[in-house]
Amino acid sequence: MIRRTVVALTVAAAAALLGVAPAGAARFAVGVDPSVPLRSVATHLREYGPVTRGLAPLHVLVVESPSVRGVRRIDGVRWVEWLGSRKRRVAFVPTDPLAVKQWYLQQDRAFDFWPEPPIDLPPVKIAVVDSGIDVTHPDLASRIFMARSFVGGSVADVQGHGTFVAGEIAAATNNAEGIAGMAFPAQLIVAKVVRRDGTISLEGEAAAIRWAVDQGAHVINLSLGGLRDPSNLSRDTYSPLEASAVDYAAARGALVVAAVGNSDQAPTSPWPFASYPAALPHVVGVSSLARDGSVSVFSDRDAVYNDIAAPGEEILSTLPRALTRDNGTCDDQGYSDCGPAEFRRSQGTSFAAPQVAAAAALLFAQSPSLTASQAGTLLE
Repeated sequence: MIRRTVVALTVAAAAALLGVAPAGAARFAVGVDPSVPLRSVATHLREYGPVTRGLAPLHVLVVESPSVRGVRRIDGVRWVEWLGSRKRRVAFVPTDPLAVKQWYLQQDRAFDFWPEPPIDLPPVKIAVVDSGIDVTHPDLASRIFMARSFVGGSVADVQGHGTFVAGEIAAATNNAEGIAGMAFPAQLIVAKVVRRDGTISLEGEAAAIRWAVDQGAHVINLSLGGLRDPSNLSRDTYSPLEASAVDYAAARGALVVAAVGNSDQAPTSPWPFASYPAALPHVVGVSSLARDGSVSVFSDRDAVYNDIAAPGEEILSTLPRALTRDNGTCDDQGYSDCGPAEFRRSQGTSFAAPQVAAAAALLFAQSPSLTASQAGTLLE
């Protein structure tokens, strides 16, 4: 079954799991097993910082410390919660005028961790291995670190898919223009692997993954896939070359995020198997949710390789302006609500995966020492 986990832009939750707090001391609630004397736990907690017992009747102690790494190993500790992660407050509202149409930002709680736009997060490189990008798009131009085509020609995006994915991740946020990207510190490494006819070169994909890793990508987004069918190997598209490229990325510390696939591209619906590369080791497979939190009818099911789900219906993002000019009376030029029909109510696991990639980038920015394995575990 799909794990119906909505991406909560899990920076806040992950911070508590890792014992990471913002700069300076923070307050943490520590739940204590009722069978264990509070005083014995309090004694250990004082090694971290001042301990208060105002919540003792709830079997809870509060410790003030820059970090609580290791607290969970104290005998009797049941849980730890950073008290900054669940404040009832209004997160900052981005100034991007189309953000109000990005319903998935609220579903993901994309900005809940920050009361004000963050200005000091270190850059994190995210590779978008897809159909290219509109390199002059006003919401994306400043976010591109490097771009290269692996199928000949320029990186110009004639299909729109790559620009759409890139916008979800890295469109400039809080700039009073267009949409709000979810990963503030993202620097895009763009690899074009989709040919003009819409097909994908496996050789190009593998080379692109290796290249992106060598350029320093912390996260690789693969909103692409091929059919997996263990019951009929004649139509199963497993590629040892693709698997080798993913292994290369994992061995060098990059987190690979991939869409699990859409049933309309499979023999039957719902399809019970995630696509490749989502069904490969070291890959976080992302399925799709509807607005009501239910699993999208088109999203592939898989008992093993569906790791997390994120919104994947009615997604608004960036598009190459060449694809929106035909709808010249539409005000939002360069955005999907002005694009061809297939983009105006965009849906697909392809558009769920970038939200997880963005969340991973924020985890790496918040905790630069985090490994890809740790980030993947926290996301899942």
